[in-house]
Parts: sequence; C-alpha cells; structure tokens
Amino acid sequence: MSVRKTVLVVDDQESNRAIVSQILSEEYDTLQAANGKEALAVLREHAHEVACVILDLVMPVMNGFVFLKIVRMSEEYANIPILASADESNTQSEVKALELGAWDFVTRPYDRTILLFRLRGVIERSQISTFRRLRYLVEFDGLTGLYNQNKFFERTQEMLRRCQQKNFVMIRFDIDRFKLINMFYGTQEGDRLLRYLAKSLLSLNEGRDCCTFGRMDADVFACCMSYSDRESVMKGIERGKRIIKAYNRSFDIVPIFGVYFVDDPALPPNVMLDRATLAAKTCKGNYINTVAVYEPKMSSSLEQEQEIINDMSTALERGQLCAYLQPRYSLPAMHPCGAEALVRWNHPQKGLISPSVFVPVFEKNGFIVRLDYYIWETVCQLLHDWRQRGFAPLPVSVNVSRVDFYNPNLVESICALTEKYQIPPSLLELELTESAYMDNPQTMKHVVSGLRKNGFSVLMDDFGSGYSSLSFLKDIEVDLLKIDMHFLEDCAIPSRGENILAAIIRMAQQLNIPTVAEGVEKQEQVDFLRKAGCGSAQGYFFARPMPVKEYESMIVCKKR
Repeated sequence: MSVRKTVLVVDDQESNRAIVSQILSEEYDTLQAANGKEALAVLREHAHEVACVILDLVMPVMNGFVFLKIVRMSEEYANIPILASADESNTQSEVKALELGAWDFVTRPYDRTILLFRLRGVIERSQISTFRRLRYLVEFDGLTGLYNQNKFFERTQEMLRRCQQKNFVMIRFDIDRFKLINMFYGTQEGDRLLRYLAKSLLSLNEGRDCCTFGRMDADVFACCMSYSDRESVMKGIERGKRIIKAYNRSFDIVPIFGVYFVDDPALPPNVMLDRATLAAKTCKGNYINTVAVYEPKMSSSLEQEQEIINDMSTALERGQLCAYLQPRYSLPAMHPCGAEALVRWNHPQKGLISPSVFVPVFEKNGFIVRLDYYIWETVCQLLHDWRQRGFAPLPVSVNVSRVDFYNPNLVESICALTEKYQIPPSLLELELTESAYMDNPQTMKHVVSGLRKNGFSVLMDDFGSGYSSLSFLKDIEVDLLKIDMHFLEDCAIPSRGENILAAIIRMAQQLNIPTVAEGVEKQEQVDFLRKAGCGSAQGYFFARPMPVKEYESMIVCKKR
C-alpha cells in the first residue's frame, strides 16, 4: 500500500478549496491556505510533507505571483512543484506564472481528470528532480561543481583502466595557510577563492581526453592526467601558479603543489594522492620551493610532523607549551635591562621538544597564531601581576611571527591586551623578523608604524641573517637591532666576521638605533662587543632561558 501524499491548496475562495480537496480526496491528503502569506506559514511547518502546491494566482494579502518569487529564492522549497491555477480566460497569468517558476498550469472551472493528470505529472517530475539532485550531491562538490573525493577516485580508476598505454601524473595542490584567509577575510571570500581555483583547474585542462579533477577537502584539489614528458607537466604547474596568484595580489596567495609521477598504475588512486600529498607537505612554509615531486624518503620526516600536529592543541590547553624568559644585560654595566619570552614544550612522554622542531610546523599550519597570542597574553599577565605586587618590571619582548601579519587587526589585538591588563605599551616589546618583511613589505610598514604610534618598541630580530636587512632598515623604523653572534661561526676568512659585526654596530649607532647581541656564550665575545660599542647582550654567558618563577626570584624581586 503506497503512502498518501499531501497537497497544499492555496485559494482565497473557500468553495474552490473545497472542490479541489474533494477531487483529490481519494488519492491525496490536503492542507489549505487562503493566501500566499498563510501558505508560507504552512510550508514552514510542513515543508517536508508537502508533495505539491496548487496555487491560485489572484488573492488578497499576498497573491500567487509574490508567493512564486519568494519560493523561487528559497533552497528549502525549490523542489516542491507548484501547479498554478486561474480562470480559463486569463492566459497572461499563465505565462507570467510559468516565467516565475510554476511547474505547470490548470484552469478553472476544474476538470477532475485534467487536474489529477497534471498533479501526478508535476509530482513525478519533482521526484526525478530530487533524485538527480541527490545523485549530484553524492558525486559532486556543491561549492565548486568538481567531483568530490569519492567520485574523483572512481573516475580516475576508470580512466587508468581505459588508457593503460599512457603515462599519468597525480597532482595535488592547495593554498598555504588558506585557513588564515577564512579567519581574517571571512568564509565568503574564502569560498570565492575556491570557486576561482576550480575554474582555473578546468580551464588549464580544457580539451584533455585523459584527465580527472576534483575537490578533496577544504582548499585541497587534485588532478590526475596523462602526460608526454615531465618538463611539460612542470611548465603547466608554473602556468597554474601564475593564474592562481593573479586572483588577488593583497592576499599573498602561495599555491603548494605535490606531484607524483605514477610508476605503478595498479595502485589505488587514493594511494597515488597520498604520495602527492607527502610531496606537497615538504613545501609548506617554503616561499622558494612551492612544488615538490614525491620521493619514497619523504615519509619518515612527515610522520614526526604529524605527531606534532596531533598533540599541539592538547599541549596548549594543558599548559605543556609555556613561556620561558631569558634576561638581557646592558654593556658594560652588566646588569639586567630586559628579557625575551621564549616558548618551550614540555611533552609528558617525549620530554622537552626543541622549538626548532615544532615552531616550523606551527608556522606551516597556522597554529603559530594561537600560540603567539597565548604567549603575548601570558607576558601581559605577568607584567600586570608584578606591577600589582609593587615591583618595577623590566620590558619583556615577545616574538611576532610572519604568519601573524595575515591578521588585518594585528595592531588592535596587541593594543587590546595591554589595555586589558593595564600595562604601559613600553613594557611589551615586539620582535619581528626580516622574513616577515620579505613576505609582505607594505603590510609590515603599516603594522610597525601602528605599533610605534601606540607606544610599543619594535625590535628587528636576526639582523643580517637574510638578504633584505638593509632594505628593511631603509624602509622601516625600528627601536632596536638584534644581532646573532652565530654570524661569526665558521667564517672562512679570519677576522672578517668580526669586522662586519663591528661595522653593523657602528652603522646602527649612526642611525641612533641601539643594538643587542644574541647567543653570547664566551668572555671574549663580551669583550669584543664592549669594544665595538654594542649596547646590550643576551646568551648563555649571562643566563639561559628560565621558567617564570626562576626569573622572578633572580631578576624581578630584586628590582624595586
């Protein structure tokens, strides 16, 4: 026995509603409404029950034409068929109703046979339409129109069987730190970028016979295609990079490509994609090499990286990631003049994990933004607490990662912290690296200017370690230069490193920028820095990074 379907009858004349309900009574249940407004209220409550709407077009309050416009704009009601009705002489209404989305039309006075025939017809069409829509949702990505992951694997497998004589390559690409675009510019802008990526992928492969492509997840896309030679594949990828980067210059879009030249066509497509993914992961955070070809040796290092990713949120929530403080000493007075906040990870099973291991991973996946903010707030809390206890704390510097510059409200976020904890901005110093300047010079200029206008001191970390240091100094005002003493290590020409270091210090003096040397470990280095005129230093010679309580007893509590 089939389940009876429900029809919503909308007509301002009660007699018309009664006639239709009587005609339908043997096969259908009915609901009734006297105008479009009442009909919308009924749909809100019974949309999943209603198999069709029989709609009078001429009604008070809300007529059928307005009702059609509203329903057409609603995804929830889009698949409910509407059978419009009007007097036999009103042909203009029929045309207008069909233009507005009515599925069919029936005239009054009602002919029982015609009404039932047309009602069954639109309901059957809606069931076919619903089936097709469900099938589409199962096979395709709703946002981009590309195959979803399962359908991509299925079609790729079929293609590999069909074209066994050809060579194939699996390419996987995404956008480095795409989640930051969603975070700072909104998901609508992120969705627009994803649709652009899909359109670009289709246009690049237009006309290819042996090619499949799909959206795997979030910003991850995949393409499997035949190729004649590897050079043509790499040229195609470079062309794709240029197209993607052209989307919006202000976003600093960095597409990452992982490439697996299929050496075993019998592998399942998901395994091929896994290999392309392994290659892509080696590029994350690398602004020079953004394309990588799979090699078997890639697997082991990425396993370690995945372990870090699996534990990172728990580590932050449970206090395993914490701030250590390393004092900075003035020269030649040799007394503390500040400190730097450094992050340490005390893992319950693995012990102390070096920042050189986990920080690059956090920069790749964007988690560094959460960690940086946590350290900033921790330092602000400490400074507030020390002031409340009657101490006069020295300034503490915190690191601002290059990923933080993706936040258009960076200055406001930092200002809000000092206001929240009621500390002078001069106590929270901000360390920037020139790598952030290389990523986005204009943004850094704007941020540094905003920070200094709000009373913060800006320190340039690792001066001299990169290639744009002088450009940085020319374009951006900073309050202090930090010079790494490891600059002197493994110098091929005797004394050249010392001469360059002394020249940097003299240049900074001429620019009225104080200097601090990092990584000072020996008395000879201290003597050299004093002679060269360096203002302050930090390193193991003076003190190692230490837990907060140790720093308090050693530095804070002694300074009244």
